[in-house]
Amino acid sequence: MTAEQINPADDPRKQQAEPEQREEDYGPELDAEAILAADDRPMERVAVWGGHVYVRTISGFERDQFDRYMARHVDPQSNEIVGCNWRAALLARCLCNSAGDLLFSENDIEKLGQKSGAELDKLFSVARRLNRMDQRDIEEIKKKCAVGPSGSSQPGFAETSEDGGTPTSVSES
Repeated sequence: MTAEQINPADDPRKQQAEPEQREEDYGPELDAEAILAADDRPMERVAVWGGHVYVRTISGFERDQFDRYMARHVDPQSNEIVGCNWRAALLARCLCNSAGDLLFSENDIEKLGQKSGAELDKLFSVARRLNRMDQRDIEEIKKKCAVGPSGSSQPGFAETSEDGGTPTSVSES
């Protein structure tokens, strides 16, 4: 018996791979001005609490603030996130009006976390999707915290004072 020849174009493994990028798929070359002018932070209207709010995509800076907030709530012993309202923490950075103005601040996270879990989950699901955030992101935060022992310069860790005394707290960002 002869082995059946497979045409590389018909190889089922290739069909599962990412499609190849063609030159026309890349669009025009961008400069700094074009990048900064790009409208790249979509918002989505969501019906909740008998009305509606907008959930927006956060900026890179806001994402870093969220990661620092989460890192401050990782227990170094268990490497688990404790004592935070991570749904409310993300939503405080995402919930806005139609103009994109935030409705909450970091000071409102605890109060926001007291609202209906069902409504928060509905909004949180939209926020995670818009911001391409999943459990792997949280695991990455935990890993970064596990690497940074006491005295580390990593955000979220208390640092020992210069005289070796009482640790100083990391300020809220």
